[in-house]
Amino acid sequence: MGIDYNVKIHGVDKLVEGSWAKWSREIKSSFMEAGLDGYLNGTIKAPPAGSKIDETTAWTQYNTHIIGTLGCQVDNSLAQELTTVQLAADAWALLKSCTSQDGIISKLNAMHTALTAKFSSSVETNTTISEIHESLTQVFINGVAPTLDEWFIVLMLNVLDGSDYDWLCKNLLTQFMNMKITPTSKEIIETINLARYETCVNTEQANAFKSGNKACLTQNTCTHCGSSRHNASQCWSEGGGAADKALEWFKRGQKK
Repeated sequence: MGIDYNVKIHGVDKLVEGSWAKWSREIKSSFMEAGLDGYLNGTIKAPPAGSKIDETTAWTQYNTHIIGTLGCQVDNSLAQELTTVQLAADAWALLKSCTSQDGIISKLNAMHTALTAKFSSSVETNTTISEIHESLTQVFINGVAPTLDEWFIVLMLNVLDGSDYDWLCKNLLTQFMNMKITPTSKEIIETINLARYETCVNTEQANAFKSGNKACLTQNTCTHCGSSRHNASQCWSEGGGAADKALEWFKRGQKK
């Protein structure tokens, strides 16, 4: 007996370590559209012993198809962990345990998801509510509320997302993904202030260049590398003020 398996997944990047939050939301939506998300959360259970053969066969076929679909949407190393004899819910939990992130990154992504979720006439209200609730669960890992410093860091990273400071946000996120480096909120504030200062100086330098104000350009000439676009404290070349500050931060993180 054939089954009507109608799960459509398009444009979703394959699951790799660290991408669980975004990937799982997109994949789950496809299964919800097909009415099969119960296989992922375990609410659609295998028919009990003694059930009709057709019911048991249909459930087994759906479960096998779902395992196959998940295997096509994950990295090869993860696909090898999946087998057709698994329950779809167990496979889903396995993928989550292998790829979900803990700490600041997880909380940042979950908070961002919760804040940007929108009710829509094209999406079931309960779906959006569940998405917000799941995000909060990830923010409050194991039921433990984030510390004041963690909240502050998460909020600062969240508001850095944009055209002006997106590059800085990505740089800081890279730092946090290195478990040996744990910047404090004070250090992040200093980094943001430095970035703001450099932006202002670069703007002044650009304006001075356009207006031919050589006095301004000379005043900010770097005594370290000779550039007329910044001074020594802003220099990112080896031994420059900005480079030394970044190196000091990195070494301090390694010692923790």
